[in-house]
Amino acid sequence: MKYPPLKSLHLRLTSKCNMNCKYCYADAIENECSDNIFSEKIINKLIEESLKLGLEKVTLIGGEPTISDYFKYSLYKILNDTKDILIDIETNGLIILQYYEILKKNKSRIDVAISFDDKSIRGEKKYNKIISILDKLKNETDWVYVQSIITNDNVKNGDIFNMIDYINSLKLGHRLFPGPNKMGRGIDSDYLEWSNTERVIKYCEKNKIDNVRFELPDYMKSRQSKSCGWKNFRCEIMPNGNVTPCGPTAFNNPEFIAGNILNDSLSTIWKNSTFFQWLRNIKQNEFEGKCNTCKHWINCLGKCRSFAWSWGGSIYSEYPHCREFDKSSISIINDSVKPDTRYLF
Repeated sequence: MKYPPLKSLHLRLTSKCNMNCKYCYADAIENECSDNIFSEKIINKLIEESLKLGLEKVTLIGGEPTISDYFKYSLYKILNDTKDILIDIETNGLIILQYYEILKKNKSRIDVAISFDDKSIRGEKKYNKIISILDKLKNETDWVYVQSIITNDNVKNGDIFNMIDYINSLKLGHRLFPGPNKMGRGIDSDYLEWSNTERVIKYCEKNKIDNVRFELPDYMKSRQSKSCGWKNFRCEIMPNGNVTPCGPTAFNNPEFIAGNILNDSLSTIWKNSTFFQWLRNIKQNEFEGKCNTCKHWINCLGKCRSFAWSWGGSIYSEYPHCREFDKSSISIINDSVKPDTRYLF
């Protein structure tokens, strides 16, 4: 049976978190879920199997991965037992400085993404704590970047612009997400008005802020990277052992599961599961709205499926912001983007 390489493995080491953020899609809490299956033996096996399947990068994620009992073990395991596997760490940053020396030493293989949001999302005390941590990481632009969410509120009150200016002053990369997922603790959130996304794009252009990357489809202005590979090359292991291409989606849609590593090996699930076979065979003409006919679909594959599903109701829902093109007051299309088949299989 034909199958693609497993290039990107996400280890969702824990469901617990030392924050309580307003829009958390995982609804992460202080206590660990009772069915967390991670152990040194399981991590060893997952890395070993993934290497044979074509592994290029491992992402350590949670909850908050740095408070997992197996964060340090996973980090050192990958660094010491593989030569060129890249590591991404998605963290709220509260205790990341404990690992500063080992991370900086291996910065050619590591990217650390630190979440940074306004006080209404994080609370003033932890907001100020993250400020103090980011100050210590100033100019570490080759291995640290920041992730923030744009909301109607933080555009209206100006907080997002202050955050953009601050991160720019630190010379760090800044990834901006246009609106929360309507899931987890964000289930009652308001849809981000496109006019507010435009305000942020215009602000960055006017002030020549070039460290910002908007999490938008590839052909939109300020978008600088490709699909996450959800359809073909990406795989997540959830804290309970479930295997899925997308943790945020699986947290809120139990049917988006390919199997469980307690029942079958990762290799067996990746190669043979009916779920992954179905996913790899999804065609553009099955998508809804603008995604159904968009000439750029080959590049972005409908963009973030968890975001689209949370607002549209299905895996086939159009990417919500693409509905807004006709209302746009600025040129948002980057005509230089060419078709890219790397993410097709």
